[in-house]
Amino acid sequence: MKKPDVDRFEFRAFSEPYRVLAKILGRIDKGERRSYYTASDYMAVSEDAINNNPWRTEEGMRLGMQLFGIMQAPYLADMWDFMDTLPYQKGYNRKAFRSVKTIDTLRNKLQSFTQFLSLSRKGFGGLTLHEQFQYSTYFPHGNSYFLATLLHNGHGMFDELLDDILQNEDDIGGVSSDIIKALLLSEEEKHWEMVAKLLLAAQRQEGLRQTILESLDESGLGALKYMISVVLENDLARFSSVNRAVSTWFGLNWETPKKSVINRVLEMAQSLILNVKEVDTYLKSKDNLEVLVGLWSIAILDVDTANRKALDIVFESEDRHKKILALYFISNTDRTNDLLVDYFQKELGKDYAVDHWVAVNLPPTTLDNETFEKLFNVAKTAEDKGKSFESKIFSWWSFTPSSYYFYQFLINGATEQQLELVANDLEVLPTEFRESYIRKVFPKHYSYSFYNYEQKLKEKERLNFDQYSWKRALARKAIYNRNELLMSTGLNLFSKMHLYDADLDIVEDLLRRKHKGLRTALIQLLLQLPVDSLRTHTTNLVSSKSIDQRLAGLEVLTLLHDANRQSNYVEEQIHMYNERPKITKNEQVYLDKFSDTAEEFNFSNGFGAIDYDNLTPLYIPKITV
Repeated sequence: MKKPDVDRFEFRAFSEPYRVLAKILGRIDKGERRSYYTASDYMAVSEDAINNNPWRTEEGMRLGMQLFGIMQAPYLADMWDFMDTLPYQKGYNRKAFRSVKTIDTLRNKLQSFTQFLSLSRKGFGGLTLHEQFQYSTYFPHGNSYFLATLLHNGHGMFDELLDDILQNEDDIGGVSSDIIKALLLSEEEKHWEMVAKLLLAAQRQEGLRQTILESLDESGLGALKYMISVVLENDLARFSSVNRAVSTWFGLNWETPKKSVINRVLEMAQSLILNVKEVDTYLKSKDNLEVLVGLWSIAILDVDTANRKALDIVFESEDRHKKILALYFISNTDRTNDLLVDYFQKELGKDYAVDHWVAVNLPPTTLDNETFEKLFNVAKTAEDKGKSFESKIFSWWSFTPSSYYFYQFLINGATEQQLELVANDLEVLPTEFRESYIRKVFPKHYSYSFYNYEQKLKEKERLNFDQYSWKRALARKAIYNRNELLMSTGLNLFSKMHLYDADLDIVEDLLRRKHKGLRTALIQLLLQLPVDSLRTHTTNLVSSKSIDQRLAGLEVLTLLHDANRQSNYVEEQIHMYNERPKITKNEQVYLDKFSDTAEEFNFSNGFGAIDYDNLTPLYIPKITV
């Protein structure tokens, strides 16, 4: 039976840590749009939230009964502890790495329990334990950890049911990804054998084979070792799903490797899982594949130990390819290390490929100005020099450093002073990073389009950049840029700061361009100037040698005329303009607006397209007998 959504007022009888826990699992917002309680909120109110199991207490059991119901609540504490033994990464590129308890572990638990509660409220909470397995095929991807917990505590009571489900002999249940994962998370070999038989029976069912293989990196290590043996003994490396799985498990980035290479990787992994006595031999090997598998075999037990081994290679090895491999491995762990900061500062600029992978693994840090400038020089020259630093990590994968990541790293971590250092080289930045840079410098005033600029004109805030401010100089560069985000941001800045003569000279110069949105915005800026300044720059425009500038000046005069502003000045300028020796058709269109004898264009004369004095006679066909 489906239960109603969790109500925020259900938990008044609980202490604050349990109230927050319930709100996280029930996806109750904080009263603000799309703002939900998180692991950080729970840690703020719960003592030692990372290590404590909230379901082991009497209050935890009461909360479990209220949220999940009488069938599921008794297993929540074991399920919570069981998740401490699982890999900490999620997503498509996850690896089977494990670590001590961290906030990531807590986040994973809360996320899984949230999804589990959602399914429980849809009706799973009221099913018997056997029905939990049977109906998992109809609502997959949410119950695998609970089902694994049942297997741990079931002492074989579900084996017959599972055997029937896997052989398609159960009247209700069917094979689901949750059942496959639960069997692989079991500590009993008989459950692994069930999955192995299913894998071998898949034959042409590539989807089923892929589902099984994609579950292996989240399985127990015993199950992983066992299933790799099954793959090797039955020559399953010929299937594309095995190829993809091995590439993802180890981060090999290959497309179509030889079957012998896949088997070699699996053989090394199978020998090292839960048996790392010989791993140091692999780490000292000249073969990068052996080094990578060696680090992987440590990380599936303790990722921090593996990263320390990888850092030893970075700091001690003379082989640059080994350094890059070790840094690449560290990047796959989603961990950073403070020891790399000093190394980065000391070695920066010697090898761009090494620089790239060290930067990828740096913790959130602010570079000193000297290091920032060195890295900026690396970024500016990476496209030209990058090829000379190419590294062939494996026979199928080489790496050539480019400026992309360096610019991204620089802009994301730059201080105000460092942003100023980049300002003079705005044109050097690739287009996408010019945009990122402008957004970083002017977070409240950047405009991503001319339409957005028009909306921002409604904001009345003024900017007080002095005449020699680096931000004013940057605004001048931005408005000149052909990129629409930079150009419209420059316009927005010009509209909100006092304009000096140098700024107005830029406005005049930009009116040489034909960009309609730009010209309209610049003319509006001129119309807002004080009278003397408006007259000076309008006169400059109408007397310019550039036809585009003269047309802009005529448009300013037209707008002043329509608004009944500066009538004497407008009349004087139009009179002088009519005395020019040569006037183009476009100029005449503007001048005609000031003439009393100018023909009015409307529907009756076809907007000037019909000359009634020069019509051809109507042809009347003659009828011959």
